Amino acid sequence: MGEQVEKEDRLFLVDASASMAGRVGPDHARKIDIVKTGLKQFCLEHWPEMYYDRPLRMGIVIFRQTGLPATPYFEQLVPLFPTPAVLEVYRIDEIKVRGGSPLYEALKYASMVMVGSTRPVRRVKLIGDGDNDGPDPMKEVYQVVAQGISVDCVEVSEKASKLMTEIAVRTGGKHTLVDTSRDIRKALEE
Repeated sequence: MGEQVEKEDRLFLVDASASMAGRVGPDHARKIDIVKTGLKQFCLEHWPEMYYDRPLRMGIVIFRQTGLPATPYFEQLVPLFPTPAVLEVYRIDEIKVRGGSPLYEALKYASMVMVGSTRPVRRVKLIGDGDNDGPDPMKEVYQVVAQGISVDCVEVSEKASKLMTEIAVRTGGKHTLVDTSRDIRKALEE
């Protein structure tokens, strides 16, 4: 990534719904723990490259849906704009899982955040297990495509979901199936 010429904005959207407490893979690890480990490693290895005007500018947002009526919840762990001077990695460890998974709302949120980006490469890494609660996320995919944003779906599961695969294909992104922290680490790098 240090060789990267184009400047890139990369937004990590992390599903923090209750389904992410499920276990997968050879280690029978919790999905959210796999995500936390891989995301922390990525951040610690690339933080100098992500500072202000360097090639990679990155944001991390967790999302879930809670309450009755169901209300989407978003929390910026690392804001994309402006890049913070200090990386508070401990905040990744503090992610708690509960509620539902509003993929439509997550993609809508990504569109709002990325609309301010003037960088030539704008990517979203949608990290989740393929569960969706709420409206069909494909309705928001058209807006994402219109803005020139690609969505890479990093699916923490043992079997690929049609929804996550389709989101990646329609946005020109990549779909990756992961079930270990080593696998997710590679997927975040691409």
